Amino acid sequence: MANLDSCNEVFVIIEWKGHIIVSLSDWVAGSTKSIRDLRDTYLVTPIGVRCDDKVFPITALPLKYRNNNLSRFLIRWGLLESAWD
Repeated sequence: MANLDSCNEVFVIIEWKGHIIVSLSDWVAGSTKSIRDLRDTYLVTPIGVRCDDKVFPITALPLKYRNNNLSRFLIRWGLLESAWD
């Protein structure tokens, strides 16, 4: 698994009508209405991670940021801390 701690900035790659690349901090903060709308859209989820011009698989991203079936299930049942609160 990639160590994202050493990255200058982490970006998530989202597939939604093409590829959208946003910083992880913007994805978590929902810093714009369009990002909040994407994040709240059922299972719009990052498909990869970009760090210092390298692309990593989604498994490099901590589960709480992935917005997928598993992470939503675990958050809903209190087994995983929500990144959105």
